[in-house]
Amino acid sequence: MTPSIFDDDKENMLLLDNKREKLENATKCKLFLGVRLLWVHPAHRRRKVASDLIDVARKTFAYGSEFAFSRVAFSQPTSDGLAFARSYIDGQEENIATYT
Repeated sequence: MTPSIFDDDKENMLLLDNKREKLENATKCKLFLGVRLLWVHPAHRRRKVASDLIDVARKTFAYGSEFAFSRVAFSQPTSDGLAFARSYIDGQEENIATYT
């Protein structure tokens, strides 16, 4: 998984390269946790590996903050990726955020 942070008020993605000190105000800004790539070997699918990876990113990427389900965006998901995203947010949010 390649987590990225970007501001939804701007067109360009802001990659922060794990510089957590820049994320102190993440909960006050309109930031998303962007999931650019996520792949799990077919032998390990349906075991919550992808969900666990995103959960860890949501809870630990921004020091002292946790990204809500509504602040997770997926980059151009495939049909399988979109199915995963819908499963992952399972009732947490109606819309799935995507970006290019």
